[in-house]
Amino acid sequence: MDTREGIMKARIFITVIVFSSVAFLSTSAQGVVMRLSTHSSNHVPASSMDASMNLSVANVGYWELTLAVSNLTPENTGDTAFDMSELYFNTSAPISSLTLNSVSVGNVSDWTLTLNMDNIQCDGFGMFDISIITSDISSIYIDELETVTFKITIDGGTPPYSDTDFYDLSFQNDSHILSYGAAKFIHGGPGDLSAYGGYVPEPATILMIGLGALALLRKRRP
Repeated sequence: MDTREGIMKARIFITVIVFSSVAFLSTSAQGVVMRLSTHSSNHVPASSMDASMNLSVANVGYWELTLAVSNLTPENTGDTAFDMSELYFNTSAPISSLTLNSVSVGNVSDWTLTLNMDNIQCDGFGMFDISIITSDISSIYIDELETVTFKITIDGGTPPYSDTDFYDLSFQNDSHILSYGAAKFIHGGPGDLSAYGGYVPEPATILMIGLGALALLRKRRP
């Protein structure tokens, strides 16, 4: 087996491991879909929070990232009702600029999009590359049983891009656990039940991805 063939097989191995072993991630014609609530950052149980994030990339004359975020927590259920005010995710692509073009509910000015590689802290889940945060937590958020779609232009970098370019782990910060995506869930009732929820892969999945990466590096050696 030559070096090029070895590299290709190692890449295929890593791809198969990532997309077959991650229980809460699915891929479809609509893009990459991940749960944002497998783990909680504090005492609020992850089972109280429920949300998903669908990321898809398309070339529509320019490269556009579509982010559809669904808050699946039920309405009018007291302590288990949560709104969403902050979103975090990562990219493995060499991107230099992002622009928020439209929001399906409300106005673009209602949300602040930030790109700052490995420097955006999310409580409990490390450092992220990209965040979308409400400009007014008291009146602007993703409500229970609501889906809000963000259209984002990828202005700079090295295309082409794909859906999986926006599926990557956060960067380690202190003792935080690593996550592929996260969100802040806020509770409007009495008591402080707000928390960050994130998608955290199982340890076995991380180990297998690591073994695949080692195999790739080994094949690259002359």
